[in-house]
Amino acid sequence: MAAQTEPRKKDPYWWMHPAFRGEQAMQISDAGVMTEGIALKVQFENGERQAQTDANAMPAEGGPFEQLAKLLFKINNYCPGPVRGWYVVVCTQANEQWAVGQLRADANYPVQIFEDLTFPTEALAREKAQALKKQFPGVQLP
Repeated sequence: MAAQTEPRKKDPYWWMHPAFRGEQAMQISDAGVMTEGIALKVQFENGERQAQTDANAMPAEGGPFEQLAKLLFKINNYCPGPVRGWYVVVCTQANEQWAVGQLRADANYPVQIFEDLTFPTEALAREKAQALKKQFPGVQLP
């Protein structure tokens, strides 16, 4: 008799790009995803997420990342700013340095990079991002 295995749960965000789900590193130089200057650089001091929310995060006239911001705004319980549980890995120096970041519901700055959470390898950064996802889980879908 074969051992019963628990059915795998469907990832509710299967349709999002792996870089936005934290399964693939974003390249700071990827013009299609990110360009220099569109990421906020913040500190992750003492395990507390720095929740800076710009009053102009969701401007009426939109922004370069308006569509992504609208999606993240909904996922973030209709709040602008950092999206709880959505930690990503960002390559900040080609093949030399990776940082943990967090997606933001913000039409101008869709990601914040934690300057104090940088690593020499993508694997180490991914481990830290996964640990933060467990420590600060985001929206849980059925």
